[in-house]
Parts: sequence; structure tokens; C-alpha cells
Amino acid sequence: MAYTRPTSRVKIHLQVSFSLQHILKIYGDHTAADGKKTVFTELLVKRRDVSKEDYEEFKVFTESKGIRAENILEVIKEDTCPLTIG
Repeated sequence: MAYTRPTSRVKIHLQVSFSLQHILKIYGDHTAADGKKTVFTELLVKRRDVSKEDYEEFKVFTESKGIRAENILEVIKEDTCPLTIG
């Protein structure tokens, strides 16, 4: 599934792909009116960890979009929010 919203000044492209293993890959790019481009990828899973195989596939996907592997941030490892509320 992909979504593109071009206007005279801004371009937004969003691509979502699903996996049978409850994995959602998202790619997006945004080009601002001044020409500055922002690119991102996301890997969303239902479980708390990602298999090495799934992570490697995501890494290849991310690099294919022009993002270096060292720029991948693992939010679960970096998150400082508590696991429970209340």
C-alpha cells in the first residue's frame, strides 16, 4: 500500500508493507518546499523482540532507501518510559 500527496510545494510519499509474521514495515519520505528531504523507515511488531532474520531483512530494506545501518535506532533499547502505567 502506498500513498503519495504531491502539492505545488510539498511532496509526501508513504509506503506500508505487511508480513504474515505480524510485522509492519513503513517507509516514508517528505520533500519540503525548500527542497529539504527527510526519509524514514519503521519496523513495527506485535512482540517485544525481533528475530535476527527479520532485523537483517529490515536493515537491507532501510539501506535500500538510502539510510545507513548505523542510523537505525532500536526504540525498545533506547526507551526510558516505564513498561506499565499507574
